[in-house]
Amino acid sequence: MFAAELRRLRVAAELTQEQVAALGDEKHITHNGQALREVVGWLYTSDYFNRLSSNRYVEACAGLPVSKMVHNCLWQDGFDELTKEIAVELFPKGYTREELLAASHTLTAIK
Repeated sequence: MFAAELRRLRVAAELTQEQVAALGDEKHITHNGQALREVVGWLYTSDYFNRLSSNRYVEACAGLPVSKMVHNCLWQDGFDELTKEIAVELFPKGYTREELLAASHTLTAIK
């Protein structure tokens, strides 16, 4: 299970930090060799969670040790809201069209 999915579960089911940690214990979920229980705090307290470039999620997941990667892509939305004025302001700051329209990162893989 990966962080975005855990975040979705936490939000969808309104799981507490302890409930997510217990789920990690039950399913033997680890992150870089550490039990989920030891690292789950950042899901609830990090100022940086979900604030990285959306392409970083795609890049990070590209190297996961899975037998088959089904989807590892960005879902784009808001085409009508990305006006020329907004683009002119944000493109020079390093934002790409793909980044500005990225609404969600989808990862589907077979372990």
